[in-house]
Amino acid sequence: MKYVAVIDTNVIVSALIKPNSNPEKIIAYVEQRKIIPVYNDEIMDEYVEVLHRDKFHFSEEKIQSILNTIKDYGRVLNGIETDEFFSDPSDIKFFQVVLAANMIQDSYLITGNLKDFPKRVFIVDPDMMIKIIESN
Repeated sequence: MKYVAVIDTNVIVSALIKPNSNPEKIIAYVEQRKIIPVYNDEIMDEYVEVLHRDKFHFSEEKIQSILNTIKDYGRVLNGIETDEFFSDPSDIKFFQVVLAANMIQDSYLITGNLKDFPKRVFIVDPDMMIKIIESN
């Protein structure tokens, strides 16, 4: 079974920082085509900006590898407007894209910061997403 998901930037950062972690397993599922990442230009721009921050010290090779994985196996999808309030306006784009994806098929937003998003059954952390995948 394949799952469509918007992947929050913090999951990608965690995947690069913590080998053998559940966030890294999420990226492995993308490579195995079990998860189809969905993103738009704003999300990709955030990935690029955050991954290049000096505090992370990620090599350009690692950054390009993970970005290419998302681009190669993912789909571009524009988000739809929402009236939801977000304490951090930069999170809205992830929610808007998952709303658009859910209009096509059941989709998820995978984040390490559940508290930053409205409570919805389709917003999950990496641990929950892995349980969903492994239970099917």
